[in-house]
Amino acid sequence: MSWEKSSVKIIGYDKKPIKNTLLSMGKSEKLAIVFPGIGYNCQMPVLYYPTLTLLENGYDVLWVEYNYKNEGFGKRSDKEKVSWMNFDAEASYDAALRKGRYKHVLLVGKSLGTFALVFLNSKKKIDRSLWLTPLLKTANAVNVELFDDIKKVCKGGLFIIGTEDSHYDKRRMDGLIKSGAEFIAIDGADHSMEIEGNVHKSLAALEKIIKETEKIAGNTR
Repeated sequence: MSWEKSSVKIIGYDKKPIKNTLLSMGKSEKLAIVFPGIGYNCQMPVLYYPTLTLLENGYDVLWVEYNYKNEGFGKRSDKEKVSWMNFDAEASYDAALRKGRYKHVLLVGKSLGTFALVFLNSKKKIDRSLWLTPLLKTANAVNVELFDDIKKVCKGGLFIIGTEDSHYDKRRMDGLIKSGAEFIAIDGADHSMEIEGNVHKSLAALEKIIKETEKIAGNTR
């Protein structure tokens, strides 16, 4: 498989460019925007292989490669951290859509990327969203309770989380299902979507994510 690599101009909350990579198989009307976690980048398995899957299904894929480990972000109040992430999410969406040809947008977010998915689903036209290891409980990096906001925008979204993830909450998961979300819990998987001490089960978990990504990609027209 071969694709073109480029980037778009995204100016973030701190007035600095946000590093990003736009992967394209050609002229497409479908775009997936990937928002990683604070310590889990887009080239790690849980985001990299869904990216390949989306490319194979005719999507362009924008990796938003922000780095929230820098001191500027960490020293801000929780309220400003949320404003920062929301600004960056919208700036990324708008920069990609300025290309003008995209008619369908799919979002992929892992962990801290949950904030971007909540904000964009509440403000923009989004076809589907894939929530990987979503923050169903308060995040460590940002001491903000996000569940009620997730519930407002979850309809039609697919949530995948492991039962050993610290953010796993069966009661809250059931609440999202009642609100119109689809939920998949992977037995024994942690926040990295790995099963400790079992490589084969970890690979099976990754394969499950890939298969579900294929379903989402195939259902977006």
